Amino acid sequence: MRATRTLALPTIYFQGELDGVNTPRASEKIAEKFTGPFERIGLPGVGHFPTREAPAEVAARLVKHFKPAP
Repeated sequence: MRATRTLALPTIYFQGELDGVNTPRASEKIAEKFTGPFERIGLPGVGHFPTREAPAEVAARLVKHFKPAP
């Protein structure tokens, strides 16, 4: 089985700036793995669980991401 080198799909990546498990530095180059539209969103004051720690901001960004273009 071959590993996938890149993914060609729209992606939104949430990164808690205080994440001690997957640190922001460790994911700095993650965009290189995507050839489709990619957005990395750093969330200040948020750790490893953005959906628990900043649910309103995550939800607002997801709504914006999935809203059809005019």
